[in-house]
Amino acid sequence: MTEFVFQKSLYLEPTIDTPYHFVVVGAGGTGGYLVPHLVRQIGLLNERIPGSRRPGRRNNKHSITLVDGDFVEQKNLVRQNFTQRDLGKNKAEVLANRYGKAFNVSVGAIPEFIESPSHFAHLIQQSVRATRPGEDDVYSEDIGQNNFSRGFVSNRHLSVVLIDCTDNNKTRLIIETVGKQLRSDGKLHYLISSGNEEKNGQVVFSALNSNVDNPLSRDFKRLNESSSYNRLLDFTSTPTFFDIFPNSPLDKLPTELSCAEAAESAPQNIGANMNAANIIFDFCNKLLNYQRINEFLVFFDIQSMNHTPFRFTEIDLTKALNFVPNNQSLKRHLNIEVENPVLAPHYNEKGHLVLNLERVPVTPDGETPTEEKLDLRGIFDNLDDLFA
Repeated sequence: MTEFVFQKSLYLEPTIDTPYHFVVVGAGGTGGYLVPHLVRQIGLLNERIPGSRRPGRRNNKHSITLVDGDFVEQKNLVRQNFTQRDLGKNKAEVLANRYGKAFNVSVGAIPEFIESPSHFAHLIQQSVRATRPGEDDVYSEDIGQNNFSRGFVSNRHLSVVLIDCTDNNKTRLIIETVGKQLRSDGKLHYLISSGNEEKNGQVVFSALNSNVDNPLSRDFKRLNESSSYNRLLDFTSTPTFFDIFPNSPLDKLPTELSCAEAAESAPQNIGANMNAANIIFDFCNKLLNYQRINEFLVFFDIQSMNHTPFRFTEIDLTKALNFVPNNQSLKRHLNIEVENPVLAPHYNEKGHLVLNLERVPVTPDGETPTEEKLDLRGIFDNLDDLFA
């Protein structure tokens, strides 16, 4: 007889009537197959939501913006969602125009590559202004960079969902950095990060809360002390891509590549891109329909046709955070001590990019990791109201 062992599990449950602003970064292989389904669903749901068009009043409708500085080339037609008539046009603008018209949704398009955390923060500001006109007065004052932060304080109901459909780890780190700094104001923001090779890949779903120091270990302690088998996450941040894979190498940003480097790309497969897009859409669909979310990581393999989900259980979280031995995130999320911790690349308080990807010896004098100076354009000085 098969013995079933039930694991106690945490879960996320989106707040009913929360309006979402989706920012999809990358409109190529994965983004190109995600956008049609996501825009269609947003359009269908928005038809049922009574939205206010009065300036400054709450607007419960969902919005979406695509961000990509790349243009459609002949080689893209093999596996990306473009046709001959799209050649030479910006990818984000092509998809925004095509599916915005098809599903009667105002889809924003920003034809730029992300260059730094501060640059991305302002692109989010730009995207909210363009796609949420019912709240124009919140952003109309000429107060510069504080505009966006003041808007988010006034619109505490709005939840931002950052979707990483890029194939570049440095861009991924910028997206994650901004996501972790967004003000929460009693709600969660979300980050969905996908990555794939030719025949396999993964999607990481993360809840982001900048205001509460509440590690997952506290949630599990409460769960284990109760008689219940599951418990709602208490506005807790969950592991991100770099929390799980801290040793991922940082490649050059698209704007840093030479023409020869830009012409080279790792082999991709349309099936892998479509699988990643479908998993991302599944997470988005649960958010949009306010359904319970039990998973934080899904691996897929198109060769074996397998999907392997990791759920919010202590076993799965501990396993995921042990993919890289001595992962520092074990301490941060689960309060598990590690020796010689492996640190993920990150931006420190001085605005430097810390690139230490090896084990850091724990020394009495607190040895400083290797740092690379990076221009953050004043993100931490000028956007204090937006970033915690």
